[in-house]
Order: sequence, then C-alpha cells, then structure tokens
Amino acid sequence: MYTKCLPWKLEDSQLAHWAARAFFLLGGDVKVSSSHMAHRISSPASPFVVNSPGHLNSTPSNFHHQQPHFTFSSPDSGAVGTFNPNAISKCNLIRPTRITPLWLMPLARDVGKPHQPLLDSVVNNEELLTEISVKQLLDHTVETTLFRDLILSGSDTCIGLINALIHRYLDDATSTDAISEKLRQVCPSLYRNEDALCTKVNEQLLKARTTTMSRMDKERLLQQTLETCKQIPARINLAHVFQQLSACQYFGDVVELCCVVAEKLDPQHRAQQCYSGQQEDPAAVEALLARKNCYQQTCLSPSVPKSPGTMIQTTPQGYEEGLSPLEAQRLADETLSLALQSDDELCHDDKLLEIHSPHLENDLKRQTVGQVGQQQQTDLVAKYDLLWKFYEKSGQFIAAARVLSRLADAHSTAISLPMRIEYLSRAIVCARAAETSSFGNAVQGQFLYEMEEKMDVAKVQSQVLEAVSRLPSRDADTISRLHSDLLDVTQLYEQFAEPLGLWECKLAILHCANHYDSALVTSIWQNIINAEVKKLGHADTETKLATLGSKMKTLGRTYAQSEQFFPLEFLVKTLETYSVRWNGPPGWVVFIMLTAGVSFQRLFAVYNRLYGAKDVVWQAEGKPNHLLKVLADMLNRLVDSSTGGLAALVPTADRRALIGQCVEAVGVYLTDLFCTTHATSPALIAEFRTLQGKLELICNESFKCNFFPHSCHSSPILFLLFRLFEAFFYFSFS
Repeated sequence: MYTKCLPWKLEDSQLAHWAARAFFLLGGDVKVSSSHMAHRISSPASPFVVNSPGHLNSTPSNFHHQQPHFTFSSPDSGAVGTFNPNAISKCNLIRPTRITPLWLMPLARDVGKPHQPLLDSVVNNEELLTEISVKQLLDHTVETTLFRDLILSGSDTCIGLINALIHRYLDDATSTDAISEKLRQVCPSLYRNEDALCTKVNEQLLKARTTTMSRMDKERLLQQTLETCKQIPARINLAHVFQQLSACQYFGDVVELCCVVAEKLDPQHRAQQCYSGQQEDPAAVEALLARKNCYQQTCLSPSVPKSPGTMIQTTPQGYEEGLSPLEAQRLADETLSLALQSDDELCHDDKLLEIHSPHLENDLKRQTVGQVGQQQQTDLVAKYDLLWKFYEKSGQFIAAARVLSRLADAHSTAISLPMRIEYLSRAIVCARAAETSSFGNAVQGQFLYEMEEKMDVAKVQSQVLEAVSRLPSRDADTISRLHSDLLDVTQLYEQFAEPLGLWECKLAILHCANHYDSALVTSIWQNIINAEVKKLGHADTETKLATLGSKMKTLGRTYAQSEQFFPLEFLVKTLETYSVRWNGPPGWVVFIMLTAGVSFQRLFAVYNRLYGAKDVVWQAEGKPNHLLKVLADMLNRLVDSSTGGLAALVPTADRRALIGQCVEAVGVYLTDLFCTTHATSPALIAEFRTLQGKLELICNESFKCNFFPHSCHSSPILFLLFRLFEAFFYFSFS
C-alpha cells in the first residue's frame, strides 16, 4: 500500500521500517483531537510532526458545545493522477515535501501598501509546477473545492479550537483575559468582542461557584457578571446563567436582565400584540414564546412554589446552605416588586399568575397595603394590577371588578384619567361576566349599574380634561386634579366647567346628570354657537358655513335624540339667521339637522311652526320669504325619487300623515304668497304649485294603497265607488 503513494520504488529497509511504524501508530488516516493535538514520529535522522491546523479560528456561536474531535479522511483510491488526502498524508510522514509546511501556511499574504492591501499567493508558479503533490492538491481543489465549502466547513474546526483553548483556561481556573486579548489581536474578525465578553461571563460564574470568598465579594462579582450580560443580551443563554446564579443563591438584578434580553429578542413588541389578541401571525407567537422563556427565569425563589407542598431545597450539593425561610421570603418579595416596577407589562403577569398556590392571593393582598410617596404609589398600583388579574384568571370576576373599581377611585397621581377609564371598562366587563356565570343577583346588578354610571361621569371628566388642556391659560395643578381623582358631576360643573366657561362641558354635565333647565340649556347652546362664530372671525363664507355646520353635526349626533337638551326650534332659528347673514344655501340647516339624526317629520313641523310665528327677524334681515325657500327645498327633497325621496326620508308608518300635513301646508303657503309683493314671490308660487301637484299624486297613491285593496278592482260596483270617491277627493283639494 505504501508504493501506491510513492513516486519511486521503496527498497530502503530503514525507510520501510519508519513507514510501517507510522502506519501502525497513526492508522490509515491522520486524526486530530482536542485531547491529543499532535502525534510525534521521530527518527535518528529527522523528526516528523503531524499537527492540527492551528492557524484556523472562528467565532463560536456559544461556549457550551462539547469539545469536538476532528477527523481528516477520504476514501482510499489507487487511481494514478488523482488527489488523495490520505495518500498525501502518509507520503508526508515518510518523505518531507512542500505539502507539510503548506498545511500550516495562510492562503495568502499582504504585499500592498498602507491603506492599500494587496493579497498574493504564498506559493509561486515554480513551486506549483515542480512539486508532484502540490500539483495534485491544486488540481483537486480546482475540481472539487468551493470557497463556500472552505468557509462553512472550516468554521466548525475553528469553533472547536477556540472552545478547546478557552476551556483549557477555565479548567485550570486561569484568567481568560490574556488569551481573549491575544485572540482579539490575532483574528479580530473571528473572535469578536462579544465572544470575549461571553468568555468573561463563563469565567466569573465558574469563579463564583468554585472559589472560596466572602458573600459580599461573591455578590460584587456576580453583579459585575450580570452587568456584562446586559451588554450582550443576544448571546446570553439565560437558563444556563440563572442556573449558576441560583446555585450561588444570588437573585439581584435578575428581573432587569430578563427584561433586557426579552427586549432584544422582541424589539417590535409583537409579543404584547399577540398576548392582547391584536396579532396572531407566526412571528408574533414566536416573540411571545421567546419572552415567556425569559420571564420564567424570574421564578427562582423556593418561597413561591408552583403548587402546595414541602419546600424543595434547590442549592446543589457542595455549595453553601440554602437561604433561611425569612431570607427567601424577602428575596421573593423583592423579585415580585422589581417585576411589577418594570415597564414590561408581560413581565408583570406571566409566570406569577400561573402559580397555583392557596397562599398567592394572601401574599398579593398583603403587598397591596397602602403606602405613601410617589414611588410607593406606583408600586401599589402595580400590585393591585396583579391582584385583579389574578382574580380574573381564576374566574373570580366580581372580586376582580371590585379591585378594578378601587383602582379607578383611588386618589393617586400615579393613575392617569385614561387609566381610570380603562379600569372602569374592565370592571364593567368583569361584572357582566359574573352575572352571566352565576346568573347574577341583586347586589351584582346594583354594582354593575353603579359602574356604568361612574363610567358615564368619567367620560365627561375626560371631556373636561381635554377642554382644559386646550385653554391658553391652563395650569398644571388643574390638569393634575383631573387626573388624580374621579370627580362627581357637581365638582366638574362648579370647579371646572362654570368658572372656566367650558360651555360644551356644561351641556355634557347637565345631560349626564339628566338635569333639565330649559333656560339654562338654551343659554348654553347660544354660547356654544357664539363662541364658534367668534373663532371664525373674518373667515370667508364657505369656511364659516362648513365650520359651524361641522360643529353642530358633531354635537347633534350626541344630543339630537334628547329633545330636552337639544332645543331644535331655537337651534333652527339661530342657524337660519346666520344662513341669511352669510347668504347660505336654502338647505344648509336642513342638511345639518338630518345628518345629526333629526327626523324629517320633526324638522318639517319645526319649520312650519317657525313660519307660522311670522317672526320679524326675517323681515329685518331683508329676506321675508327665507323660510318659504327652505320649506320649498325640503318638499323637493321629499318628492325627488332620484335621491330616494319619501321612501328614504320617512318611515312607512308616518308617510300618509306627513303627506297630508304637507298638502295642507302648501295651500297656506300659496295663499300667503298671493298676498305679498316681494320679488321672490312669483317664483315661489310657481314652485309650490308644482309641489302641490306632486304631493297630491303621492297622497292619492297612498290613499289607494291603504284603503282600497287590489281585490276591489275585481268587483265593478266597488270599482265605480272608488272612482267616484277619488274624483270627490281630488276636487275638494283643488
């Protein structure tokens, strides 16, 4: 087998002896392992050393891999002219060639100038042409090897080498600073700063576990370790780190580290969206699972068991004794407090709410004892948050609702008004769930009613807060007062709406309290309109009409169905006055009111009464027929089938009565117009005559449909009676 790899015939017995010795010592392949990095073969003439590729390095993905063994081998082949790594290796053991140093050489050298790198091959053309073995290696590389394979396959070797080197230092309890610095200097692109920090974390954890030191020194060392971990959250194996910390009975800063790593894993906060049901795509689910994996590391203390039973000692054998129950309870309280103080909402209620223990409720209650101070208030709110979530998760809905109600009512600057409204909303949901699950009772029903009333007042308070925030003269104390408590309607009216002139808020308070005062409501509406008109100043007509119309539509949608708080006749007259002054279109106010939700029949009745009142305001404004123009526009809407007409504007049950009222009213309008000499009267007379004919036709059709069923046409006598009655009806209106 030796003659296959040698270009000459082997006859020297001493050389054959060395070859056989190499074969039996090393086998058919050259094998390199971390435990045995070199096999030495010596002879009296010259030594032969087969080493691993010591120049190769790579960045380890983490430092928890087992030290790998690497084997360089390929199928034996006796074909002449082909490259066989085994054959070359065996040949090199027997006769030194340029292949031996080539294995240990870099691929290229830098022959360029400063800031102008130029790479050149370490093997020149002459060496490639004269050496039989190098030529075969080059041919094999050209035929089979890709740069991809060189980089990807070589990384495993580099990982193994770096791991073996670092573990050698760690096993010897030697500082890794020197070797890390050397690796950073020699191969900075392969052994990055993050790798050096990972190495340091492993060294410090190992030192804390195996070195005898005072508790203060150990805590200081572990605190430094966690600070280092925070610098490389993406590279940290939390489970491994926390296992070591637990063995050292150290729990400081663990919550912060969990949150830092969770934030790094989910920077876009998709987990929260998945948790709240807003997003359920695979990426969000994966983010939620990653965060949960981080949060579960906070449940390390033996004082908070997953289920009732004997406390299990978690300190590994060979380390200091476990904490006393009192100390363990203190650490558990601190960990819970830190979790609740974090900005990460998911950290608050992930693992803690999954604990099934009869003591958890009492523990949460105990921590909600009232405290003073801003920071203490914030902590207390967080603990109450956890308590209601615990009740909700365990199906105790009425208990959860009461805690939520207490949070909403609490005097605290740590709770904003939007948070209070959110608490009330959740309390209502829980109270309704309690009624559904237990078929309810009088007490629960009363509680739900109180929560809904409180929610109505809180919404008005939110409106007051928004109005105060827009005031040029707003002050921080007033805004803080509106945030720090839920106020009643009397306080909102007397302390804010009245002294600050918040007219819309006044109306909202009266409506919420169902306090009706006709003169007060009318005065408030007048001031609302005046304030809006004042803000418009010297704006153009189109802007004035659009802005005031938009304000009235918005308010109308809220109050139009409450006639006591929406004085329609007063509002129509006031807005039509501005329409006359601003030369607005006839249907401007009608469109506003219909959009706000006022019914057509109610609106027509109001306009008909206003016309009948013969108010001198229209004469004073120089447009005595203004209301008749508006009424004509309304009736055109009613008879215009292209826009839906009667069917779209009036419910079926009200149509017949409305058409009769319209026919009668048109007769009055025509009579009055015949007696006037205004320039607009002739055109209005013609328009109302046309409308009269259309309305009478609709009235006749409606009368036939309602009083004469289709079956009457089958009887000649009934049909004759119908035609006579129809003629009488027509002439009586003509």
